Amino acid sequence: MKVVRSFAAVYRDRCRSRIARSCLTSARLAAFVAAALVFWAGQGSLSAQLAITEVMSSAATTHQGVPVISGPDFWELTNFGSETIDLTDYRFRDAGDFDCALPAIFERVPEAVRIAPGESIVCVRSVGTNEETERLFREWWGPDRLPPALQIFVYPRPFGFASEGEVVQLWKAPDCVPEEVDSVAFPAVDVNGITFTFDSNSGTFGVPSSLEEGAMRAAKADDIGSPGRSKPAVALRITEQPKGGSVCLGARATLSVQALGLPRPRYQWLREGIPIPSGTSSRLIIPSVQSEDAGVYEVVVRNGLQTQRSLPARLQVMTDRRAPVILTEPADATITLGQSATFSVETCALPQPTFQWSHNGEDIPHATTASFTLTGATFADSGDYSVHVRNELGELDATARLWVERKPRLYITEIMAAPSTNTPALDHRDWWELTNLDDHDVDLFGYRWDDTLIPSFTGGPTITNHVILHAGESVIFVDNMTRESFVRWWGARNLPPQLQVISYHGNGLDDMGEAIRVWNATATYLDDFICSVSFAAAEIGVSYWFDAEVAFFGELSIPGERGAFVAAEGGDTGSPGWNGDHAVPLRLDVQWNPKTQAMTLSWPSVAGGVYQVLATSDLSSPAWKSLGSVKADGAEASKVVSWVPGASPRFFKVIGL
Repeated sequence: MKVVRSFAAVYRDRCRSRIARSCLTSARLAAFVAAALVFWAGQGSLSAQLAITEVMSSAATTHQGVPVISGPDFWELTNFGSETIDLTDYRFRDAGDFDCALPAIFERVPEAVRIAPGESIVCVRSVGTNEETERLFREWWGPDRLPPALQIFVYPRPFGFASEGEVVQLWKAPDCVPEEVDSVAFPAVDVNGITFTFDSNSGTFGVPSSLEEGAMRAAKADDIGSPGRSKPAVALRITEQPKGGSVCLGARATLSVQALGLPRPRYQWLREGIPIPSGTSSRLIIPSVQSEDAGVYEVVVRNGLQTQRSLPARLQVMTDRRAPVILTEPADATITLGQSATFSVETCALPQPTFQWSHNGEDIPHATTASFTLTGATFADSGDYSVHVRNELGELDATARLWVERKPRLYITEIMAAPSTNTPALDHRDWWELTNLDDHDVDLFGYRWDDTLIPSFTGGPTITNHVILHAGESVIFVDNMTRESFVRWWGARNLPPQLQVISYHGNGLDDMGEAIRVWNATATYLDDFICSVSFAAAEIGVSYWFDAEVAFFGELSIPGERGAFVAAEGGDTGSPGWNGDHAVPLRLDVQWNPKTQAMTLSWPSVAGGVYQVLATSDLSSPAWKSLGSVKADGAEASKVVSWVPGASPRFFKVIGL
């Protein structure tokens, strides 16, 4: 029997009332500690037998070469165990840490949701009502190709997956105490329309689905995936054993193990056979090794189905006297005005050394540990930061450089939160524009943004490649739409030729109004944004733009004003890629007809606009001859002018009146 659930009541779930009582109390902290202590024993729990087995982050926009509306994001959960699992209190996020305010995915009403042994269920991003979403999903993949009893759960649009790559996380959270059930990361999308799944040999997630591995083609799009049908579990095995060694007293020690399998491996480190509460990942880090840390370490690897125990690794702590040696030097940093920077050094020395940090040769009061954090940086804080490391057997110095720069003059200059999308064949999406109004280039690598009224660093996409925004240039961020589709929508002739378009996925703009905030890579608190705007309820098919002269955002675009024009598809109005009072037309084309001995000049236009055509044979002369005016009756205007071959060269320009 099919089941469709919704968790659209995002802000009214049970956990919110629990927060008001005790979610952040000492009792919760104690529960975390207790959970860590029993983690080893709990590795065989039913939750460990669940695994996220497929993710669709960017569906295809074509079907056999014909444009179609792309399908919604979805992810698949599979039970590889031998017992039915009750999914009450399970929660997921597409990025970021567990948040008690997140709703449960699987509601109890009308009955508890269960996933049977060997069953895969699908969670789908909403594209309407629950019933509409389920119907469209089944039609998309083909009702006869999906398991007859496939359970489909619908989640709301604010949650979605970034095509640049992201993380999907699943928790079990009874009484607001989270246990991570599974977490997968997937890379940036190279080709739309192929889901990510796991490797059949290693269990590693993030490989594209393939027809050779049992995937299928969707019925109504060029997508490849296998929703509702997972590949078998992958045997658990340790591929790299932990290695011991000698570590200097007070230095950092790291032990690591590598294991493969599906469900994904869980770890519990032991020292002399005793579980280490914090040792529940593939790496065990001891920040400052002490004598009592010496001993034999092992790790038990489980996945709910199988258990493997590593070979022992002996850690020795060096306690012989020695002069300081620097193991890791402080790193250079670049931050913007008001931000923080941390410098640290790792050493090996006995007796334990002293530390003294200095700025441009002047000691910094109270900066006497292995790390130093500068907060609220000013321009005067730029310079060299050195640390003097000393014990009775020797001393040495290490230096890093800090550059404090003013925030770049980046502005959110246009937002379209409600495209008209006035025909079924058009799949136009929300977009916004970021403009560099500074006098130098800005690299957007590491920049983050979020579009919710309650912002979060992890709530939206992060730019993971070097996007250079030149002085005066604008870049477009569009929700799940390729550059080619965006250019077709607005018309190549209307846009800057080299317009950069970044496609994101998962943070659609609310047409009832919200805010956008942009942070650079070194921001550490939410109010430290590079730029931010809020906007009211959107007008369908019309963008809002930013007036840099008066620093006001919220004017509606009007064709023919401030460079705004009507899109080639759909009739939307905006000026993507442009800012300020640039003239229309944006581009002039010339075609020569040898039969008529005439040239046809054509240019993008605004219906009803009047344009003057001018010509000259000498570009160095300020004098241009008028060839008359043209009143446009559509999106393109033209004028035919005569020219005799062999005559002097002629140059043309068109001015919008």
